[in-house]
Amino acid sequence: MKIGILDIGTNSIHLVLVEIGRDLSFDVIGRAKDMTRLGDGTLKSGFITREKFERGLAVVKHFVQLARNRGVSKLFGFATAAIREASNGGEFVERLQREAGLTLRTVTGEEECRLTYRAVRHFMDLSGPPSLIIDIGGGSAEFIVATNKELLHARSLKLGGARLKDLFLPDYPVSKGDHALLHRHLRDSLQHELEDLRAFPMRQVIGTSGTLINLGSVISARRDGEPLTNPQGFSFTLEELVDVHKDMARTEESELGGIKGIDPNRKDILLPGACLMIHVLESLGLETVTLCDKAIREGAVLDYIATNRPRLALEAEIPNVRLRTVLQLGKRCEYDEAHAKEIARLSLALFDQLPLPRDLRPGARDLLEYASLLHDIGYHVSYDQHHKHAWYLIKNSELSGFTPGEVDVIACVARFHRKRGPKRKDPVLAGLSSEDRRTIEVLAAVIRVAEALDRSHFHVVESLKVVSRPKQVTVRLTAKDDAAMEIWAARQRVGLLEKLIGRPMIFEVKLAPRPARNSPRPNPRTRA
Repeated sequence: MKIGILDIGTNSIHLVLVEIGRDLSFDVIGRAKDMTRLGDGTLKSGFITREKFERGLAVVKHFVQLARNRGVSKLFGFATAAIREASNGGEFVERLQREAGLTLRTVTGEEECRLTYRAVRHFMDLSGPPSLIIDIGGGSAEFIVATNKELLHARSLKLGGARLKDLFLPDYPVSKGDHALLHRHLRDSLQHELEDLRAFPMRQVIGTSGTLINLGSVISARRDGEPLTNPQGFSFTLEELVDVHKDMARTEESELGGIKGIDPNRKDILLPGACLMIHVLESLGLETVTLCDKAIREGAVLDYIATNRPRLALEAEIPNVRLRTVLQLGKRCEYDEAHAKEIARLSLALFDQLPLPRDLRPGARDLLEYASLLHDIGYHVSYDQHHKHAWYLIKNSELSGFTPGEVDVIACVARFHRKRGPKRKDPVLAGLSSEDRRTIEVLAAVIRVAEALDRSHFHVVESLKVVSRPKQVTVRLTAKDDAAMEIWAARQRVGLLEKLIGRPMIFEVKLAPRPARNSPRPNPRTRA
């Protein structure tokens, strides 16, 4: 299946499209990105400007349509600091729901840490001593200490690049006074966090997010003459980062975009991110940063797979959405799966061979199979009146792939699979067409007989053959064991079906031949 992740961040809006394979691995099949910069001024004022607001809505709606055009079956949207903190963030979420049909979830800093860790653990080697993972976004920075087995420490601080730029760096080149204010703020804000981090014997520093990856690209261009094409696993040193930081601080803003390797859309927010990273590395005595280009979006995909593993495995095994959703409902209701599948098999065999009325709705055979699988799910409520409980459960469950009319037919067939047959004034049939009423009557009559033929639940009927003659219909059964109970039950429940086909039904049974046993081999040591 294909799913999409829409990440509405402080700096960028990202769309990632992935296809989940049968083995529950996933491949990225599409990406889109727009540097909308929703956080510009927002994190300081607490309000998304109308221009940024409308621009953001337009980008997200375009990405939603793009995902749907690519056949994505599920699209998940989440937003971070800019939307979470803005006084008009709720309006943004509400309008997306109304205008694009996208339910947007605002995630906490703690959730950002968890999803980022899930992604880094999947794509990086975290074996051995704990690793420090740092994600510098636009509104916040996440500090994570983890191994490949557990998340040991997670904290999100309001130290994102866009936020720091708005608060402390109004102009480039950066004045000594502004620079000093920024570093003082970092020192004060990180004091307790750094004390906590020193408690861990950390082996490596892993940097994620666009800010650190773009800084790595600038360093790569200085080192090798070319910007990064594949950031995953690229490493740079504290010394290299300090050199870039110094050059950026004394460069005019109009000239920042000319630095080789720099993303022009990030040119003004890289310096605050570099300052933060330098302060952390120097304080902890760490020298090297290794990049991981997978973070919160990939973490969301992995989280979805982990949470929905049983269902995804079933989807891979059963691509037919209608059959799959029926079996899922059956499992939720703890149905007798073997018996349900046996009734479906016998019902379809009868439907295919009996001289049934032809004025049925299209797809009646498929609906018979689905109703057969669900006919007994009312046992989940109680044995008494379980046919009525089955009707209620089917009517009030979300059966993907079915029209409301088809759900009505399936529910009513289950309702009338036992006790009395459907009547003209039955409330559950109100509003149904004459074609649907006729279909329900015929399919319910077939299931009644099919269920009788598995009365013992031991699946003794191996096969059946229907022989139709003008004056009677004979059902010849091949059984693997004594079928007396099944024949008795079938004779009790055949009345409605006989009425519909206009002639009596006779049941005959013969035992299936048993496999021949191998003759015992003569003992070579026995003498004649």
